[in-house]
Amino acid sequence: PGKRRVARPLSGATITDHITTVTEVFSLLAEDAGIVGNPFANIPKPSLQTETRQPFTFEELKTIKENLDDFTRPLFTIAIATALREGDICTLKWSEIDWVNMVIRRGKMRKTQVGVDIPIMPPLADYLEELREKRMAGEYAEYVLPLHAEMYLHNRSGVSYRVKTFLEEKCHI
Repeated sequence: PGKRRVARPLSGATITDHITTVTEVFSLLAEDAGIVGNPFANIPKPSLQTETRQPFTFEELKTIKENLDDFTRPLFTIAIATALREGDICTLKWSEIDWVNMVIRRGKMRKTQVGVDIPIMPPLADYLEELREKRMAGEYAEYVLPLHAEMYLHNRSGVSYRVKTFLEEKCHI
């Protein structure tokens, strides 16, 4: 059997972009194709709801640091040093780490599909070296964080749930 695809909800912005693109394509091709009316012209676009997020305060960051556990430490350590999103941290591969040039070369970010080069500063290099020394064998060994990769690839919301639970229960944030 082939790999099973899992439907994921699209954001309002993505749906709006798709509707706009298809409407424009039909408008441009309508005359040549003999189309009288554009079937996509009157599809309502979803409202674009944005979520305001506040950065952690210095005190909150201190509390987080004091309460990190084996699951959250790698996520926060890599996030702070790279500004990568959760999915890109969980699916970071050893092959994307260029030790010679001290750079993380991500061919395509999961959300934006844009490639990035992120410099590896000494504290992150030390942490990645520590992880490399503890590197596990197995199905997900190609990933820097194999347990996180497995969870993220099978249940994306599981990683977010664990982080939110950590922040609420251990840090009271």
